[in-house]
Amino acid sequence: MEPVRLGIVGTGTIGRLHAALAGSVHDVALVGLSGLDDGAAALAAQLGVPLHTDYRELIDRGVDGVIVATPNQLHLEVGAYFARHGVHVLVEKPIADTLVAGKELCAVAADHDVHLLVGHHRRYNNLVKAAADVVANDIGRL
Repeated sequence: MEPVRLGIVGTGTIGRLHAALAGSVHDVALVGLSGLDDGAAALAAQLGVPLHTDYRELIDRGVDGVIVATPNQLHLEVGAYFARHGVHVLVEKPIADTLVAGKELCAVAADHDVHLLVGHHRRYNNLVKAAADVVANDIGRL
């Protein structure tokens, strides 16, 4: 089976975390980054992948999926671009900066039959898991 070809848009703190982890996931090939911050070029060089200042250029890398780790107000623009090109999208929380934008992104993904996932890393945090267990075991269903 061919690895999933992954691109990451946004090379800030969360984008960097995704980029570092992508290399450790079986059957995933990080094929490109898009970022504008000062450290983007160094990160791309460190990971051995090309850097694109225009996120749309990741399409030319043949991406199967992208992680959108941009500022919230760009989630709709970036996510919808990839969805319209048949690329699956993981967008960092929140899904968008407004309810209207979030609904539009969901609609575009549905219209183009792509998966859209909202990433929330704290869901898997050990403290959050422990708190959820306390609530479930000591308080009950909320």
